[in-house]
Amino acid sequence: MSQEPERPRKSIPTISAETEVLFHLISKLIPGELLTYDAMSKSIGFEIRKKRGPLRSARRKARNENRITTVTVKNEGIRRAAGMEYCDVVTQATIQTGRKLRNAVKDSVCMPEEEYNALQNSEKIQLNLRRSQAGAMAEFTKPKTIKRLTAVVEKTGTRIPALVAYRAQLEKNSSDENAE
Repeated sequence: MSQEPERPRKSIPTISAETEVLFHLISKLIPGELLTYDAMSKSIGFEIRKKRGPLRSARRKARNENRITTVTVKNEGIRRAAGMEYCDVVTQATIQTGRKLRNAVKDSVCMPEEEYNALQNSEKIQLNLRRSQAGAMAEFTKPKTIKRLTAVVEKTGTRIPALVAYRAQLEKNSSDENAE
């Protein structure tokens, strides 16, 4: 009987002193105010550009506990979001997510037919489900779809529930398919 190798012990996550200092600096920011990398580095005693973990943790803690969103200002530091910067945060995330999803679908389609045929039925279902899911999500990030959804938002009001947006896209896709 072989013994299992000893697993490394995981430490209980604790907030570092550097994270706490950065969290307090971020918490004091007013909307639109910049916190420079130099000021952060000076307050924690090391170059923040080389060790970003404490800053990432502090930003997350500020968002979760104080509802403070920060944006990166290239080569300068971070700024507390104000106005349309909140929209910019979501826009950047959807652009990046859409790109990743489209690439994932393309990668999964590269699977050779013989490998696909060798999968168990449950694995084929899972693969096809994930491909469909990724394809549908990627569709929502395309500029053409954004334009259609913008029209729906303008028609229905300033806020649109996700389900209404999803239904609008499905209806448009089915009408496009019927027209062909």
